[in-house]
Amino acid sequence: MKKIELKINSCPVNLDISINSKLIEGCKLKKISFFSNLLYKKVLRGAEYWTKNCTIDCFREKFILIPSSDRKLHPIEMWGTSAYFYPLNNILKAITFQCIGNIYVAQSTAIEFENLCKKYYGNPELWGLFCAWKLKNSMLLTQLSANGKNFYVHWITIDYIRYIKFQNMNKMPKKESDSTSYCPRCKAQYREGFSKCSDCGVQLEKFKGDINYK
Repeated sequence: MKKIELKINSCPVNLDISINSKLIEGCKLKKISFFSNLLYKKVLRGAEYWTKNCTIDCFREKFILIPSSDRKLHPIEMWGTSAYFYPLNNILKAITFQCIGNIYVAQSTAIEFENLCKKYYGNPELWGLFCAWKLKNSMLLTQLSANGKNFYVHWITIDYIRYIKFQNMNKMPKKESDSTSYCPRCKAQYREGFSKCSDCGVQLEKFKGDINYK
């Protein structure tokens, strides 16, 4: 089976490896703060490290994603990239990398990456808005946001998927002061007037026990 051979900022990355100083320095990772977790809550929960505007390549550089963040450029010529690392007991269990903020680049990147996946792994299974490919001990999931501006790739071990499912089973997020509903998939919260998650496209669920919902 074709290996992903992922590199973040030219540093090789694989699942089920320890998070050490060499990996942190090579990928230019930063620890995610509590407030950053709130800000970037659209990404899978549990990320502890991230890097912004990074270079991403895989499949022996057959896929390369480079950010364009020069503020002198026209907005149509700008897009960002980032990567999130999810360790469990300091062992890397999942990685999310993304192209964000540009509808044209996000959609063309999605087509390019998914065509490579189809070439190497066959046609995907469809999990809602996700395209999913089962590898040896991991899953590769791709997702285009509902507004079409962001493209996400999640590379995640099978055992971590089981762990997330167990952790999230019937789990409601802690309600923020002005929220009335939440996304059952990514746990993002919404005020009154929204019915679907803007990223996942799934129906929102109301918080239970709130008098405003009666």
